[in-house]
Amino acid sequence: MIAYRKLWCYNVSCKGLQDDIINEKNFVAKFFFVFLVVLTQISSPTIVFAGAREAKSALVARNYVEAFNQWKSLAEAGDPVAQFNLGLLYAHGQGVPQDKARAVFWWRNATEGGNLDAAYYLGSCYLIGEGVEKDVSTAARWIRRAAEGGQAQAQSQLGNLYWKGEGVAPDNQSAFNWWLKAAAVGVADAQYNVGDSYAAGRGVTKDDVQALIWFRKAADQGYAPAQYTLGVMYSKGIAVCSRRS
Repeated sequence: MIAYRKLWCYNVSCKGLQDDIINEKNFVAKFFFVFLVVLTQISSPTIVFAGAREAKSALVARNYVEAFNQWKSLAEAGDPVAQFNLGLLYAHGQGVPQDKARAVFWWRNATEGGNLDAAYYLGSCYLIGEGVEKDVSTAARWIRRAAEGGQAQAQSQLGNLYWKGEGVAPDNQSAFNWWLKAAAVGVADAQYNVGDSYAAGRGVTKDDVQALIWFRKAADQGYAPAQYTLGVMYSKGIAVCSRRS
């Protein structure tokens, strides 16, 4: 069974050629790496606000109080990118006391302004009940909005929802299709799940060669469950020549 985990907030993946098991050891480190990448590679909003560059520079310098002050001004002026980033600072308690409900407030505002990352985070919080009462139907709605807009992590997560039937009717083919969208742009856990679907014939015709291809893509990104499963395939000679003497 897939188990749900916090992402600040939320993440989920399958593990094993036959079983679906969460790899817990790398979760926290992986998320905080992604968190820093998101924050340091933020694109400018359509309308350039004076404090945007200062906020980003302050963040890179780990001056979270200054980053908070700059983004707060922009967020209150209605900038969705600043609203999303302000939510992240509230979520992690950086530059301001941690307040998950306030994070949700700003992510909701950013979502209404069209920010797809905020829609994904908002849906994730509804999914696990962080900063807001748990509501899987509402979670699925926000995650779908982000996924349909092209947010790759949301596409992967929507696949997970269809696989387990959380907030949507269970549908292995829809799960596979959403994972494939995310996998195509390099989301490692989605690549793993595409491989696992091919290996199990779940939502798609069983194809060990395709399973091997997608497991290898995820493994090449350092995704430990895929590396393990790839090793199992080599050891058993599944879609490859056995390496055992």
